[in-house]
Amino acid sequence: MHDKYSRRVLLGTLGTFFLAGCVSNSEDDEDEARNETESMEPDNNGTTDESNCELQVERLPEPSPLSDELIELFCAEDRASVAEERDLDIRDGEVQVEIRLTEDGDAPEQYLPEERSEYGDTVIAYVDIDDLVDLALADDVSRVFRQFEPEHN
Repeated sequence: MHDKYSRRVLLGTLGTFFLAGCVSNSEDDEDEARNETESMEPDNNGTTDESNCELQVERLPEPSPLSDELIELFCAEDRASVAEERDLDIRDGEVQVEIRLTEDGDAPEQYLPEERSEYGDTVIAYVDIDDLVDLALADDVSRVFRQFEPEHN
């Protein structure tokens, strides 16, 4: 009666191989997802890789609420030299920006330090360069650009 090469044994073995392949593929998919997430994190220099920059900047609507020079700073491999070229005020991975809020809008506290200047619909503060895109996408923010110092004669 029980043949070691019977149809039942063959079908059972094939089912096992199929399931093993599915499990293996799902583990590969998890590894790919984990690698994609890791590539979106800043590297050791506090900069973001190029693909992460593109993904982040693509989230911005047209016209962009984030100024071109701040987008350039966000994406730069060497943020210090870009800041120097553009005369941006940076310190400790933060850049000084002017944030215009929507009418009766609230400042996005999660991106802003306690030390900041607020008047009317404008906030001036040093914000983390890595948070620039998220800040520009915050609900009550209409525009984020470099903070201009008034000229003294």
